[in-house]
Amino acid sequence: MGIFQWLFGTGNQEKQDVATPQPQTLPQDEGLDPPVIINRTKEISWNAWHAPEALTITMEGVPVAGVTHNNSDGVSRQKIIARLERWEAVDLVREPDNRHDGNAIAVVSGMGMIGYIKSDSNTRIAQLLDSGCTCLAKISSVHGGSGKSYGCALEVHISPPENAKYMTMSVTGISGTNNMDERRRDCADELSNYSSVSLVLGSVSEDTDGIVFVDAICGDFGRLGAKDAKNVTALIKSGHKHLTEVYDISDDEHPKIKIRSAFWEKTANRGKK
Repeated sequence: MGIFQWLFGTGNQEKQDVATPQPQTLPQDEGLDPPVIINRTKEISWNAWHAPEALTITMEGVPVAGVTHNNSDGVSRQKIIARLERWEAVDLVREPDNRHDGNAIAVVSGMGMIGYIKSDSNTRIAQLLDSGCTCLAKISSVHGGSGKSYGCALEVHISPPENAKYMTMSVTGISGTNNMDERRRDCADELSNYSSVSLVLGSVSEDTDGIVFVDAICGDFGRLGAKDAKNVTALIKSGHKHLTEVYDISDDEHPKIKIRSAFWEKTANRGKK
């Protein structure tokens, strides 16, 4: 699940834990070999990865940048990546004080740092980690070798924190056009169960004050009922963060949509050290 489908995928897909064969030749550069070979292939339990908490965001193929540099201890990231196995765990560590990028997220394996989440992919992950979400990450692919630089990509699962409050709500007003001049019904027809959506407070005016719109990529496709809107407005205005997805959608002439949200108070989460 995710904030929008194009960014986070459509669900939790089962994977086989098949190790990437060890390369026959290692990159020759001035960096040092990792002092100990550590492959974290058994660290994340099957249930934690394949049956995560509700509203878990799944990001696939997340690229890792900076893989050709050496770490501060002189160890070559290339020589670490050459020894990684597919589906082993890595840590994502926020570096909010990084002078190059305030959204910087380091990727750290059992043998040391291997690079950073690529800058065009790190903004949303950084926001979620900083809001208090929990994160699991694995190496999903390793490429390169045979004279080419090694590189890798990740699969990342981000979940609401343990203290999140869950709410199931109905969407009403799936008619007319929205603020993007799109038919709300057309927007609703593009959704499916587990589609990621967002809750947006109406602007303070006679027409929209007190309304909570439910947004997708094409704009809002409806709103919450008065009681739910009142509760959600209070939570958002008090600083709570949230993740929301389609929970149940009927496929008939007059669609009925239920959504599920997780709300939690913002707490800083810089990731594992």
